[in-house]
Amino acid sequence: MSGQAGPSVNRVVGTEPGELDKSQRSRLLRHPKAVLSFASFDPYAATAREASDISQLSLQEDRCRPKRIVVETIAGRCSSWRWVPGARKEEGVVDEGAFPRIVVVCGQEYEFSQEQWDIYKLDPVYDCFVRLPPAFTVIALKESFNPSHPISHGTQSNVFGGEEISDGEYMMVDEESPFPSSTSNLRSPKRKQPSQPFDFMPSLQGESSKPKRPAHVSFQSLRQDDDENEYLAEDILNRNTKLYTAKHQKRARTLSPETGKRAVYAHRSKHESKKQARRREEMEARREIRERHFLKEVENEAQFYGNGRMPDIPEDQLPEDPYDETPANDDEQPTECEDPVSASLRKMNQLNADRERERLREKQLGAVEEIRPSTRADQLRAEAGRKRAAEEARKTRVEEEAKLREQQEAALLEARRRKRAEMLAKVERERRHRNEQWLSGPWTTTRAIERYKMTCAFFDKAKFSEESFPLAFIDIPWPSLRHPLHIRPEDIDWQSTNEFFTSLKPVLRGQAYKDFLKQSLQRFHPDRWSSRNLFAAILNEDERNEIDTAVNTVSKALGALYAEARTSSYN
Repeated sequence: MSGQAGPSVNRVVGTEPGELDKSQRSRLLRHPKAVLSFASFDPYAATAREASDISQLSLQEDRCRPKRIVVETIAGRCSSWRWVPGARKEEGVVDEGAFPRIVVVCGQEYEFSQEQWDIYKLDPVYDCFVRLPPAFTVIALKESFNPSHPISHGTQSNVFGGEEISDGEYMMVDEESPFPSSTSNLRSPKRKQPSQPFDFMPSLQGESSKPKRPAHVSFQSLRQDDDENEYLAEDILNRNTKLYTAKHQKRARTLSPETGKRAVYAHRSKHESKKQARRREEMEARREIRERHFLKEVENEAQFYGNGRMPDIPEDQLPEDPYDETPANDDEQPTECEDPVSASLRKMNQLNADRERERLREKQLGAVEEIRPSTRADQLRAEAGRKRAAEEARKTRVEEEAKLREQQEAALLEARRRKRAEMLAKVERERRHRNEQWLSGPWTTTRAIERYKMTCAFFDKAKFSEESFPLAFIDIPWPSLRHPLHIRPEDIDWQSTNEFFTSLKPVLRGQAYKDFLKQSLQRFHPDRWSSRNLFAAILNEDERNEIDTAVNTVSKALGALYAEARTSSYN
């Protein structure tokens, strides 16, 4: 997997990106003053334990190299880390191999260190490919990378600008200069391209039969536009750790962000105003129709009882006139012997009688005409009163039903709360009774092992749930030698677990110890806890998070102990 470095091969070492490609810093560092460092993952780090073979942590005993991590440190800020991605491997390649070794970068051979290899795996522009020996490992530009987009902040530079080339070694394919004479040439619509630019994608096929030219070939810059440089400089400040290559520039805004909201609000207000106006017009039209119907009914009734249809007043209801001595025939002329004074009195009495009869007739007609409209209005008022009374009765009934439902729901909730409080009190009494025997007397290793076994038997059989049997921290069989009154979630770590099972070795030996260790590993496996819904049975959310962390720690420690026990039995 590794190659021998010749005397003329340049070495690329260190943790600084951009040794060969100056634009690499802009793609990997989020801040100009950021510093990268690399390390290998080790679960025994900071545990004061002797370094051991990390492959023994695998239960399947598959021999794999530890994962690499990269740490980015920015002065005055917090440090952050992530996993280093793996390289592509040819079929038959087991791992990436050891470093330093020869790596072919864009057709040129360099001696790479482990840190520089990790840097190029982090760079999204390059593709790292591990081939079967004796072929060298290859680093090339990805096919999806578009050279028209800039990858560095320089206007025109060599990709591997960190390496100086002497005048004798510097050779151009054409006689023309590879660099433009001025900035104006960069912005001209027609760009001068070399007749034979360097190919960044080396072929992975077999070596060609044609001899290679001994001269170096100049690299064409991937950045040729100042506008694209300004866009990338602004875009780098907003990127996260998931690197990408921008392909299109965002279109500038032509309207304010609030313009669309205001237009939608104005359209909605206009629609509501039209809706309300249409509703008012409909209500006014219905009111006018009702009034016209009412007036038409009143007019019909008044016309039926008008002067033309009013019956004459009976003669017996007329007032008696003691002075009325008028003869039946009014047209008769007075006799010659009639006294003029008597004739005058007779005519006056006749006029008075006619006037009294007309007055009585008008009085009766007015009384009849006033009775009909007043009766219709009374009916309408009575109907409106009945409707109001029915509506008030309905509202009262609805309020009483809602109040009754609220009382029933409150009573049901109170009954549930009381029942749950009684259940929790009962569970707490049973919990104190179970642990009462361990709270008194001296605490020894033997009693710690005995309590662990009894708690394991109870824990495996109990059916914990949030409603009927909540799970508490003291119900879990933690592998620790501490007293149950003094143990806390932060006390559960690798060291306490290792100490507990180390004290078990004099008691359980051979296959019995491995079986006991395997049962404990299965008991604390996260999948077992998920299948039993144990995390959901914990009432307190803070306690649930602490127990989750402790369970994961114990599971990893038991996995390491079980792998170590199996390895020792094979030896």
